[in-house]
Amino acid sequence: MGYTTESTKWPTESKVKSHIQNTNTAVFYELAHGGSSGFASGCSGGKYYETTTASEVKSWIASFPPMRFAFIGSCSGVCNTGPGSFSYEFRKGSSKDTATVGYCGMSGAYCSKNCWHAGYTVKWQDAFFKYCYQGKTAYSAYLYALADYPACAPTTQGWCMRFAGDSDLKIYPALSRQQQPEFQPELPDLRVLPKTIWDTIGSPRLRIHLWLKNEGHWPVRDLVTIDFLL
Repeated sequence: MGYTTESTKWPTESKVKSHIQNTNTAVFYELAHGGSSGFASGCSGGKYYETTTASEVKSWIASFPPMRFAFIGSCSGVCNTGPGSFSYEFRKGSSKDTATVGYCGMSGAYCSKNCWHAGYTVKWQDAFFKYCYQGKTAYSAYLYALADYPACAPTTQGWCMRFAGDSDLKIYPALSRQQQPEFQPELPDLRVLPKTIWDTIGSPRLRIHLWLKNEGHWPVRDLVTIDFLL
């Protein structure tokens, strides 16, 4: 789908961290033992596995943009999508321009029997990414893949596969992961778009160009003052 990819078996935590903190990394995928707040990663000394946690992801990603898309392939990877979960921390709590998909309850009786051991999990993933590649939104691709493999569809007995985040997000064509704008106004519903630029026009003067977007439900009727702290 146009992404530069790297596949790593038993990646160390430092390896995982380096990719999460790389603004060229827009999509993250993991398949490992674990749950919504921790998964087994690198092997230390050939004997003990390391555990990458959601709290570590929160710390690593604090000064970086959210991950645009993350697939959490652990048995209970997206059973929890609230604060403290991988889904939430990769999205930095946002449901705009970022999303997660993954497993839930895959070690439980229903999903283990009907989805995992029935051999549908990898087929479901292949279908999901195939539909994404066709230009469908990640959420539409999620629904189409569930229609292809209904044994993995959420029921009262288990989620099996779960989606969280922006239902309008598309991961094809390839996404980019932009740095967050340097300046953010302390105003609800007003956002500085990432294309903010600045240049010098003769020392000590500085010109800053901003593009503001009103994401609220009402127009701005009053004058808005933006202060810059340099």
